[in-house]
Amino acid sequence: WMDHEISSSQLDQNQVGWDWVSIHFNDGRELMFYRLRLRDGSSDPASSLTWVDAKGRTQKSDFKWEVVETWKSPATGAIYPIRVRLTTTDPSTGKPLALSLEPLAKNQELTGNLGGIPYWEGACRVLDADGRELGHAYMELTGYAKDLKL
Repeated sequence: WMDHEISSSQLDQNQVGWDWVSIHFNDGRELMFYRLRLRDGSSDPASSLTWVDAKGRTQKSDFKWEVVETWKSPATGAIYPIRVRLTTTDPSTGKPLALSLEPLAKNQELTGNLGGIPYWEGACRVLDADGRELGHAYMELTGYAKDLKL
């Protein structure tokens, strides 16, 4: 995935941040997910999940985002949802697929010591409901420490 972020100033007044995940599966498929988070904690309708098969074909899918574990930063006091369950439909089977995203380390917060906005960004394992490792991911969690309006 190429991630090119210009700014956070285009968030709607009711949007407080986003959760973004890029997953690389062991079978060659990929998944890109982003959730624009509203003030009440729900997902903005513009949020999206896209599968990419081994040949590069894309397919959108519905999703459910569930927080399994949070982590409180000792540096900023922000509480991040570092372990989540992302449930979607596997396009290769048409069946529901529950993915557990587990961080390789809890403290992957970038604190913005030079005046930036703190956020959590780091590597995760991707497990199925039986605990089998399906691949690896990179997850970004923003807007948990302070307002993203720059």
